Amino acid sequence: MHYKKQYFLILVLAFGAFLIHVFGLYPDLVEYYYSSVFFERIRTILLFIFSPFIWSIGDCLYTLVIIYLFYKFYFFVKAGVKKKWDSIYLYSLCRKWLLLLLSIYVLFNLFWGLNYSRVTISQKLHLPKEKVLNSSRQLIKLDSILVLKVNQYRGLMENQKDSFHSLKKVLNESIVAWGIASKKYAFLTGEKPVVKSSFYGWLGNYTGFTGYYNPFTGEAQVNTTIPSFLLPFVSCHEMSHQLGFAKEAEANFAGYLIAKESPEYYFRYSAYLELFLYSNRSLFLNDSMLAKKHRMQLSNLVRHDLHVWRTFNKQHENPIEPYISKVYGIFLRQNKQPAGIESYGEVVDFLLSYYEKFHEL
Repeated sequence: MHYKKQYFLILVLAFGAFLIHVFGLYPDLVEYYYSSVFFERIRTILLFIFSPFIWSIGDCLYTLVIIYLFYKFYFFVKAGVKKKWDSIYLYSLCRKWLLLLLSIYVLFNLFWGLNYSRVTISQKLHLPKEKVLNSSRQLIKLDSILVLKVNQYRGLMENQKDSFHSLKKVLNESIVAWGIASKKYAFLTGEKPVVKSSFYGWLGNYTGFTGYYNPFTGEAQVNTTIPSFLLPFVSCHEMSHQLGFAKEAEANFAGYLIAKESPEYYFRYSAYLELFLYSNRSLFLNDSMLAKKHRMQLSNLVRHDLHVWRTFNKQHENPIEPYISKVYGIFLRQNKQPAGIESYGEVVDFLLSYYEKFHEL
């Protein structure tokens, strides 16, 4: 009788997964019914439950899940050593795994994942639809502006003896910047976001992540062991995920819109530095000599920061990280981001369109 219940649940969940897939084909419906209504309710509930805790509850749950999986794997292997697996046992095992995977898929999409199918920020801001990235002239101009912005705010920090502050101040300033940005951009409004420090920052250094969003607890988390000048933008990026912008390029762009409204110079510097690196990489593919020339125009202070970043990455190089990046790239491609890991750099398209319309960055 037990297996009949499992088959019934599998059919129900499979049908639910099918409906989610079909619903995701209609961005306007996703935006109106899911992102603007259902997800906002879910996000409010999750923030109410988990935001009072200063530590990450999601990381605690992940730890328990990992321990449980190791526990189950141990007994799975032990059972195989003691006796030969029969077909009944293997069928039972397959049913359990299928039930688990379908449950995760449905919950992931209901709690957050359907945001991959929502209306884009470009449509919300009525930005030009054409890919202006194809214009080398505009890309060169964008890269030149970002060089000036990066040097400007790094210089202002030095002149006013400003610096990269403590994690607590960075997270608090993220909320301040969001408050200002949400008054300017209606699509950033909603329940006040909360950003936390990740327990697994040390692991992130070896696997290539600087932050992540937990869709099951609604917590945005930052790897606080990375160089301090990266923290402000990473914080705004993860906050954007918490606000419902699932695609990485959109989270980058929303993070930029938030960070640039901060009254703190180090927030703006962090954002413009990150965006310059994406822009310069795109320019390099079109004109490598000019891209190198623009990098040479960076101030000594900026070059020092980039040297710190390169050294940090080199210290954590390992043979496993490329495989993790490949797996993550597959995940991104399965969630409407065909460029995979390179999707992060598509923020350049947003910047070009934004500058095309508003003539400012």
